[in-house]
Amino acid sequence: MLKIQVKNEDVRELQRRQPQQLRAEKTKARIVESAIAILETEGIKSFSIRQVAQAAKVSVGSVYEYFPSRQALLFWVAEQRLEERLVIFDAVLTELHLFDSLHDLVDAYIHALRDADLYSRLDLEIRVAQEQDAQLSKYTEHYKQELTKRYIKVWRHYGSKLKNKQLILIANYAHEIDLVSMKLQLALSDSEIISVRYITQQLVQVLGSIALQPSSSEFN
Repeated sequence: MLKIQVKNEDVRELQRRQPQQLRAEKTKARIVESAIAILETEGIKSFSIRQVAQAAKVSVGSVYEYFPSRQALLFWVAEQRLEERLVIFDAVLTELHLFDSLHDLVDAYIHALRDADLYSRLDLEIRVAQEQDAQLSKYTEHYKQELTKRYIKVWRHYGSKLKNKQLILIANYAHEIDLVSMKLQLALSDSEIISVRYITQQLVQVLGSIALQPSSSEFN
C-alpha cells in the first residue's frame, strides 16, 4: 500500500487556512446579505459600496476584496436572484408529467415563485438597474432567453404546433406581464395585490392557450 507522508508544517498550514476560508465565506455572505437588504429597503439609487460596508460592519476595503466595484456586487446579487427563478422553473419541469394540463402547471409555477418571495422590491430594483447598466442588461437578456426556452418546452409538451418565432413572441408578452405585475404589486395595498395576482395569472393562462392554438398563417 502506498503511504502518503504528511509533514507537520503541512498540517499546521491546513489548520490555519480552514478558519481563514470559513471567515472569508461568512464575511462575503454578510456583505451580500447587506446589499440585498439595502436594495429591498432603499433601492438602487442609494446603493453604494460604502453603505453596504456600514451595514455589513466591515471596512470599505473589505468589500472591495470580494467585489471590485459596485457593479460587480450588484451583478452578483442579480445573477443569484435570476438563477433562483430558473431553478424553480426547472424543479416544476421535473414534474411535468404530473400535470394534466398547462393550466395546472402555470398555477404551480406562479405559486412557487410567490412562495420563494420572488416578487419583492429586490426583483424590481434589479429590473430598474438593468436599464442603467448595459452589462447587467446583457445578462438579464440571457436569463429571458433561458426562460423562453423553458416556456417553449412546456408549450411543445402540451401540443403546440406554432413556429418557434411565434412562441418567442408569446414568451416576450409573458416577460412583460411579469414585469408590470411586479411593479403593480409593489405599489398597491395588500387587498389590491390579490386582484393583480389573479389578473396576472389569468393573462398568463390566456397566453398559454394562444400558444396551443393551431398554427395560422395570419399569426406572424
